[in-house]
Amino acid sequence: MRQQGRGGAIVFAIQDRVNYGAVGVCTVVDIRRERIGGSTAEYYVLEPIFQPNATVYVPVNNAELTARMRALLSEEE
Repeated sequence: MRQQGRGGAIVFAIQDRVNYGAVGVCTVVDIRRERIGGSTAEYYVLEPIFQPNATVYVPVNNAELTARMRALLSEEE
């Protein structure tokens, strides 16, 4: 379930559904530390709904990239 984090940023949780830019609707399948490109950071791991064999890694601390993760509305919203 998404929450407000520091500075008003939205923090996502595993199983949240988001719209991620041109990729489209994705499920947050994990949040984990990975070593990519020579540095270690925490990443949202997204699985695109319409491309189930693809995986998208979004650095949790990259405001520009996480801003592309738009929360989907719930039935209540």
